[in-house]
Amino acid sequence: MYFMPRTNWVCARFAPLSSMQRYGITVLFLSSLLFVWYYGIYCRLARSIAFNSGCTYQQPAGSVAVSGTALIEAVDAAQSALNDYNKAWRSAGIELLLEHVTKSGLRFVSCDVVTKQYAPTKATTLSRPFVQDIVTFRAVGTLKQCSRFFALISAATTQFKIEQIDLAATENNQYTLSCMMSVIMATEQ
Repeated sequence: MYFMPRTNWVCARFAPLSSMQRYGITVLFLSSLLFVWYYGIYCRLARSIAFNSGCTYQQPAGSVAVSGTALIEAVDAAQSALNDYNKAWRSAGIELLLEHVTKSGLRFVSCDVVTKQYAPTKATTLSRPFVQDIVTFRAVGTLKQCSRFFALISAATTQFKIEQIDLAATENNQYTLSCMMSVIMATEQ
C-alpha cells in the first residue's frame, strides 16, 4: 500500500533493487546532501564572516602601549599580593591554622610542620624556586565542628591545599580529625 512502484516513477526505478541496495542508496543520498551543505554553504559562510569581522576591526596604535603598561601594573600587583601572603604565613605561621581550630570549637591534639624547598627544573614550568610547608595536625570535636573548620579554611586568605583527611568516630559523637595540608610560598629573590 505505501510502496506502489507502478504509480510513482521514483519507486518504479528502485523497486527491482534489493533492500540493502535501497538502504545504501539512501545513505549515499543523505550523506551527499550533508556534504554539500557543510562544504558548499556552511564553510563558505563561516569563512566570509571571519574575513569580514577581521577586516573591519582595527586596533588603535596607542592601545598596545596602554595594555603593556596595564599588564606590567597587574604583574606588580600580583607580586606584591604574593609577598604579603608570604609575609603573613611566615610571621603568623601555624598560629593562623590554630586560630581556625579554636574558632571552629575543635580541641587541638598535635601538630607537625615539615618544610620542603623546590628548585625550578627543566621538567616544570616554574621559573622561581618555592617552599612548601606540609602541616599535619590532629584535633577532636563533633562532626559539625569539623565541617565548620573546613568552612573557615576555605574562607581563609592563606591558601591551604588539603592533601589528606581522616575522620575517625570515637565515643559520644566525637570525631578525631587528622588532616595533612600544604602551603606553597614563593621564595624571595
